[in-house]
Amino acid sequence: MASLARTIVTTILLRNQAEPFGEAAVLAALTQAGIAPELARCPVKASTGFTNWYRLKGDRLLPGFISTQPTTAGRPNEGFVLTRGEDLPALQPNQLALYSDQCAKGAERKAVATSMPHESIAQAVVALLAPASGALLYGWQALKTIVPEISWNGSGPKAVDLRSQGDPNPMMHSGSVAWGGRNFSVMATGTLTAVKAIRLDEQGLHPKGDHMLGVVYAKGITVRKVRCGPVYTESTNDWYSLTSGATRPANIRQSIRYDGNQVQDAYELRLDATLAALDPRDRNPGVSRY
Repeated sequence: MASLARTIVTTILLRNQAEPFGEAAVLAALTQAGIAPELARCPVKASTGFTNWYRLKGDRLLPGFISTQPTTAGRPNEGFVLTRGEDLPALQPNQLALYSDQCAKGAERKAVATSMPHESIAQAVVALLAPASGALLYGWQALKTIVPEISWNGSGPKAVDLRSQGDPNPMMHSGSVAWGGRNFSVMATGTLTAVKAIRLDEQGLHPKGDHMLGVVYAKGITVRKVRCGPVYTESTNDWYSLTSGATRPANIRQSIRYDGNQVQDAYELRLDATLAALDPRDRNPGVSRY
C-alpha cells in the first residue's frame, strides 16, 4: 500500500503474508545493497512485538526511514514501512511514552515524551501566567526560563511592526518548540521591558480529539469563554479568560483548523488580559446573529 501527497509517494507499506524474513535478514540485505540502516527510534523497554525505525543512509540516496514490525500473537504477519523525508514519522499520542529517539549503544533510551502533547501545551500556558503576587508583566529574560524547551532565535526581541496582524506591540521575539512530535512556531510580543503576548502556531496536523483547555482547567485555572469567532468557517477562533487566585488574569484565543479527522492548533495568550480588535462576525457567548 502506498500513500502520497498529491503526486509524490511518501510512504510504502509492505505486509509479508508468507514465512517471516525477520528483521536481521532484512537489515543484512539492505547493507549488502549498499544501504546503511541506523537505528533511530526504538522501544524504551526491550520487548518483542515493538517496532524499530532505522534511518537509511547511502550514496545518492534521498533521506528516509524503514520501520520493522515483527509478528505477534495479534499480528501474525510482519510489516515494513518505508518513509521518505528527513524527520522520523510522527507517533500516536499513546506511543510517546513507549518509544525513544535515543537508541545509540549505551543510551538511556528516554521516552520521546512522558506527557501527551496537549498536556505539555497546557502546562506551558499555565506556567506563562504571571503570579498574582508579582509584577503585572514579566521581562524578556524571565520568558526564556519559564518554558525552557522553547528555542529562541537570536539574542533578544527586535522592533517589528505587527499592526497588520492586529498586534500593537512594538517588540517581537520568535522561536520554535516541539511537544511530542508536534511542532510549533513561537512569537512573543511586548514592549522594551515587558512581554504582553505569546503565540503558538502548529506547523502540521494531528488527530482531533484532545482538549488542551480542559487540562488548563484541571490545573486550577478557571476557563470561561468570552468571545466566539465567526461561524461557518474552516476553523474556530474563540477567546477565553484564564483566572485564578494565584495568577494574574489573562486571555487566550484558541484557533482550531479542521481538515477531516485532522486538526491544526494555534493559540494567542495575552498576558495583559486584552482582546484582539472585534471582528464584525464575532459573537458574544450564547448569542447568535444567524
